[in-house]
Amino acid sequence: PWPLIQKLQREREVTGIFISGHPLDDYRIEVETLTSCSLQEVPEHKDKNLRLAGLVLKAEHRISKKGNGWGAFALQDYSGVLEFRLFGESYQQFKPFLEEGQVVYMEGRYQKSWKGEEYEFRPAEIRQLEAMGQQLVSGIELQIPITQLQDKLLTDLLETLKASKGPHHLRITLIDPIEKQSLNTTSRKLKIQVNNELIRKLEQLGILYKILTDSRPGTASNSKALRSKNKYA
Repeated sequence: PWPLIQKLQREREVTGIFISGHPLDDYRIEVETLTSCSLQEVPEHKDKNLRLAGLVLKAEHRISKKGNGWGAFALQDYSGVLEFRLFGESYQQFKPFLEEGQVVYMEGRYQKSWKGEEYEFRPAEIRQLEAMGQQLVSGIELQIPITQLQDKLLTDLLETLKASKGPHHLRITLIDPIEKQSLNTTSRKLKIQVNNELIRKLEQLGILYKILTDSRPGTASNSKALRSKNKYA
């Protein structure tokens, strides 16, 4: 993804905006699955732990009068920009991840500043978003109503899954909307690669899906369902 990010950064330097797309386009799965809210929504979550992701839009590394390093940063996602600062050990620990153009995942708390009543986001962990996706995304669940089971759909779905082999678990849930029952099954033989291409094909087929994640210490499992109209219905 780096060539795309560099291209978009250049577009922004010249025109002030991203023209060809957004640097987060390559990280759609990670952003939708691993975050607890958008950057624009952060002020709505006072005194709460949050999981955020975005592009490092600004990175200013500075030295205090006492000779200590600190930094001022701006993170951007599709919704807006979040500014924050790091000092002391936190700055030294996380500064390798905070350079302009990097796409990062952050865990932290939106709380009152030590200066007074104003709120600020205080990061407790910062990592590359791609690496966190590889660590936390464990599989995908496909949710298929039995009323939509047709030979054409099943054939297209099987071809899509076979073309997307990888390390992630595949779970299929058959739903009976009339009897309000469901049957869950996990494939033992077929594992797949959960990526943007697979998601695009599933949406073209109209398959309901839920990306599955492994929970981290201090965070809850964050599986999200996304829906699209089934073209075979």
